[in-house]
Amino acid sequence: MNLNSETTGMMTRRTGRLAAISMVSLGLLSAACVDPTPGPNTTKPQQTRTRARMGQHQPGMGSMRPVDGARTYAISPSMGRPMREVVGRSLQGRPIEARVFGSGNDCIFILATIHGDEDAGTPLVEQLADYLERNPNLYMGRRVVLMPNANPDGMAAQTRTNGNGVDLNRNYPADNFKASDRHGDTALSEPESIAIHDVIERYHPSRIVSIHQPLRYGSECIDHDGPAKPLAEAMSNHTDIPVRRIGSRPGSLGSYAGVTLGIPIITLELPKEVKGWDASRLWTSYGDMLLAAIRYPETLTVFAGQ
Repeated sequence: MNLNSETTGMMTRRTGRLAAISMVSLGLLSAACVDPTPGPNTTKPQQTRTRARMGQHQPGMGSMRPVDGARTYAISPSMGRPMREVVGRSLQGRPIEARVFGSGNDCIFILATIHGDEDAGTPLVEQLADYLERNPNLYMGRRVVLMPNANPDGMAAQTRTNGNGVDLNRNYPADNFKASDRHGDTALSEPESIAIHDVIERYHPSRIVSIHQPLRYGSECIDHDGPAKPLAEAMSNHTDIPVRRIGSRPGSLGSYAGVTLGIPIITLELPKEVKGWDASRLWTSYGDMLLAAIRYPETLTVFAGQ
């Protein structure tokens, strides 16, 4: 074989190898540009999550919801921190709020201003809420539910009744309920009454204190319904307001909770003249009485002035 023939053969073999490499490269490139044949699905499906926004009401929490535009607490009351809720709305749409402190089977429900023109209890209960926030040891092992204003429409108008002209303290499904224009066509006909009723149904309080003011001067008293006389006496140790039994009015909260349900309930009639007192004076005068109700049956050792 001469030199030219050998050179020609080498070039032919090199060209063949280059062609083969090109064909392999084109095949790999084609494979990369074509969707592979689907095989068995071995990957987990992608999950879509919806993140709840801060303060958004979640199912399973009952009919109550956080207060619109008010402070809320990230930790629930079951962990020993206070929670503020809207438990209903008045006839005219005003929020009816509750403050819930602590947890436990022993629960006290304190409410004020079920009669709108008897509103001295509202700043008093607000002061109580502030005090409990600063002194959580007072409610450890128990639950305290506060409703500072049970009749916001009546308080705004300075009327005894709600916006329908119904006396809310005659609108409960007690055994002695009597339907009338003043008491309601049916028990729980009013949204404010329903809100209070719902709190009782939800929290099953061991005792209730409802704060009023009497129609006449000199008529202040610690009234009681159901098995509440020992509680009334314990509260009276911290005030000069006397214990006096008035009697169960038709359809009253006292009749319903105390007589029908058997829950000890106090109707606290503050002196008529305290209307218009500032919150600090009310708290200094009557705070210990409410703290005694919370600690009952234990002896009160921490006082409002401390």
